[in-house]
Amino acid sequence: MQVIFTQDVKGVGNKGDVKEVANGYAAHFLLPQKLAVLATPAALQEIEKVAQIKQKQVAAARQLAVEAQQKLQGVAVTITAKANEEGHLFGGVESQAIADAVNAKGFKITEDQIEKREPLKNLGQHKVMIKIAEGLTAEIIVEVKGEK
Repeated sequence: MQVIFTQDVKGVGNKGDVKEVANGYAAHFLLPQKLAVLATPAALQEIEKVAQIKQKQVAAARQLAVEAQQKLQGVAVTITAKANEEGHLFGGVESQAIADAVNAKGFKITEDQIEKREPLKNLGQHKVMIKIAEGLTAEIIVEVKGEK
């Protein structure tokens, strides 16, 4: 019997999958538990419509992400922090401070999007990667200046 899964069923199928399953399994487990519905021509058309709509939404979101990447690429921000005479910062510049500086320029990013392993600890220019979306990053320049 061919069914369309309405929920993920471990080891059998994921939501939206159309699969052939044993008649008894479908009739006594999947259908009563509302884990799947019969794959009628109308249901298959509905699944196809939903898939096309989702594909368009994904394409539109990807386009917005590419545009955001292009706008953000190469943006330079300046952050001031206390430092000693050798140029080493007393505390370091954290991700949140970088996100705040970028957001002050009109962008909307979170500190989780900043790809850096540890706080910036020296004065000068640093290249920092910002994750825009899956597989899309933008490189910004963070200039850290010492406070007087």
